[in-house]
Amino acid sequence: MSANLACPKCKEEALHRSRSRNRIEKLMKRIIPYRLYRCHQCQWRGWISKRRANGQASYLRLSFFYLGIILLSFVIAWTLWIIVQ
Repeated sequence: MSANLACPKCKEEALHRSRSRNRIEKLMKRIIPYRLYRCHQCQWRGWISKRRANGQASYLRLSFFYLGIILLSFVIAWTLWIIVQ
């Protein structure tokens, strides 16, 4: 199934599943509907939704996911900044 996926960076169909490198990635793999992939050509490594891997791309959901991650990062940074002050 992953042999048909195109790399988001180089657009080659050379993606394969990648193993989790640390505990955070292992935890994320359990709680989010995304899996790690790596490109054989350009060595890109990142998360791709299970739906896209199954041929059901949902770019709107992906956009909301990344927006949520960015907002969560800002909230955590702001909270830590206030604690340090």
